[in-house]
Amino acid sequence: MVVNRVILSSLAAASLFVAPTKAFAQNTGTRIGTNAKAKDVGKLTQLLAECVAERRPAMVRTWFNELPGTKAEGDYIERQEGDLSICLEDKHLVFAGVREMVYTPKSLRYPIAVAFARRSLSKTDAVPAGLNPDSTPWFAAPLAALPQGQDVDKLALAFQDYGHCVASMNWQGARALLLSEPNSPAEGAAIKMLMPTLGPCLDANAKLELTPHNLRIALAEPMLHILSASGNQGG
Repeated sequence: MVVNRVILSSLAAASLFVAPTKAFAQNTGTRIGTNAKAKDVGKLTQLLAECVAERRPAMVRTWFNELPGTKAEGDYIERQEGDLSICLEDKHLVFAGVREMVYTPKSLRYPIAVAFARRSLSKTDAVPAGLNPDSTPWFAAPLAALPQGQDVDKLALAFQDYGHCVASMNWQGARALLLSEPNSPAEGAAIKMLMPTLGPCLDANAKLELTPHNLRIALAEPMLHILSASGNQGG
């Protein structure tokens, strides 16, 4: 059954970091500019996401064809540990005084999706043909085929359902937001472009803090799948 377009208020506070399944030891040094502390985890995660998006595009595309939160996704990421470790062990992505960083598929999927979408969208300004806000998102078919009782991240899919609608209704505004830097004039302009679209894609009873950060998360994967379905993967 396809997730209904209902975004719960709890989504806005949902954490990207969940119970650890893997831990990777780090050495010393950083390109943040100072010794990295716990408060720098967000920046280090961004650098890691950018590294994976640049170096492992085929892996990322295969990963994003798996439903989030499923055993299949977890099994796939476990098999890709070597690829991920290449970035985790990069001399630019290490702590000084902190011996390990813990990542899970859920904690990495959002930032990698945003990084990969930014790279892909920067390589094409073409509007995909056949955009339709009433079209089904990429996950509709695999979700319908998922055996009953198997785990799936319904919150992530609700986010993507919303993002699919927004991107389908306002591709240029969505692209502008993904390509803008946080807290920049370009981000503000992109939000203004998207404003007429944001409400119609929400269920009447839905509650969501529509921050630029949340919108980027909602838009990234749907836009990648729309690009791929149109035959354009952004280079």
